[in-house]
Amino acid sequence: MAPPLSTEHKTRIVEWFLKTNSIVTVQRRFKNQYKCKEAPARNTVKTLVEQFRATGNVTRKKRGGSKPHVRTPNTVGTIRANVASSPTRKSVQQLAAENEVSPSTAWRLFRTDLRMHPYKIHVFQSLTTVCREKRTRFAEEFGDHLQHNPHTLKHIWFTDEAYFHLTGGINRQNVRFWGTKHPHQVHESTLHAHKVLMWCAVSGQGLSRPFMFEDYVTGENYAMRLDSSFLPQLRWRRCSLHAQWFQQDGARPHNIPQVLEFQHSKFQHRIVSNRFPTAIPVPILMATMQSRFKSV
Repeated sequence: MAPPLSTEHKTRIVEWFLKTNSIVTVQRRFKNQYKCKEAPARNTVKTLVEQFRATGNVTRKKRGGSKPHVRTPNTVGTIRANVASSPTRKSVQQLAAENEVSPSTAWRLFRTDLRMHPYKIHVFQSLTTVCREKRTRFAEEFGDHLQHNPHTLKHIWFTDEAYFHLTGGINRQNVRFWGTKHPHQVHESTLHAHKVLMWCAVSGQGLSRPFMFEDYVTGENYAMRLDSSFLPQLRWRRCSLHAQWFQQDGARPHNIPQVLEFQHSKFQHRIVSNRFPTAIPVPILMATMQSRFKSV
């Protein structure tokens, strides 16, 4: 590949061609004059000569920047008003079509003129008034409890499940391929990928051994695995069951009466869950009500 041509190079090329009218002679003189192995291509010599004959110059004039005929103050103000009225209901393509501009122009308008950035919307579980009141009450009561029993934090077992894909699933939001060129890498995945559900618990006393659900989690197999896998680990660690707390999320299999009754028989009131204590199983709730009526 020939080196970049300076103004001197271009001038010499035009002079030699006007004197000899031979591209081959120009190329030969160029290599001898500048001691290089490669000479300008035939099309380069022709372009330089045609440019000189048309403009009298061998250098190209700098192109002036295009005037923002489309990104006018009126267009900017209109799009700003549309975004302010509904920032999440219209895409860039829709705003571009409504204002008769191209999508690329709309993008430049957002980033350069309006200095806006497309932020992601975080989705959280909707909380009802009752849920908010329960969480507030629990935070206040548990905060008072920790002031008198600070060791409780060490004995809370926080539990959760996670799916693991056996085919090497790809999270498109997190996985990136770093390189100097686009790898055009494709990851093939099946419609219903094979996966397993793993359950684990962690506390200030350590990490429990996880156990696996090969099928869907139901209240029956969840209570069975707690009884056959998790509780024996507590005994193996020599953890006093009367001092342990158990936390779980609000998944439906965790909160059916059969599971709640089993957990209450093992951990009593030491359960952190959105179904306690207002959703205690009916037999336990009836017994609690009877004891309260007797005390009146």
